[in-house]
Amino acid sequence: MNGFVLKGWHVGLLFAAFFASFIATDVVFASLAFRSFPGEVSTQPYEEGLAYNATLDRRARQAALGWTVTAESALTPDGRRRTLELRWTGKDGRPLGGLAVDASLGQPATGKGLRRLSFKEAAPGVYRADAPPLHGYWTLQFTGRRDPATSFEGGRRFVWP
Repeated sequence: MNGFVLKGWHVGLLFAAFFASFIATDVVFASLAFRSFPGEVSTQPYEEGLAYNATLDRRARQAALGWTVTAESALTPDGRRRTLELRWTGKDGRPLGGLAVDASLGQPATGKGLRRLSFKEAAPGVYRADAPPLHGYWTLQFTGRRDPATSFEGGRRFVWP
């Protein structure tokens, strides 16, 4: 024996050190998580909440149009670009040509890496845009307008290796 005697204050110190290590770890990981995503998706959440009835009205008008959109992506043969394609069809199933298409590509929730895309009509109802060969989760948000009163908004999430 070396003469060491475990006393009450040793046990108290060990007990406090044990819990302090867990608290310190939690604080470090919570601060890292908050720095990488503070939880704010919109810059004006209150104003958007007040205008939500207008959003619901716009969605009802959009549903009445009966338009459908499919979104696909493919790498170019050389692997340097990614082609995004939107196919728009009307209520009758025929292609919708002559639309002005606005689109953006960003990472979900954070919006990091937001890119504006320029879609051009390649064939009636078929619109194409080029993007760099991105990796991970990305959300494509798009709007097609025939005139200021007739528009269709949509989105598609892509997972690219």
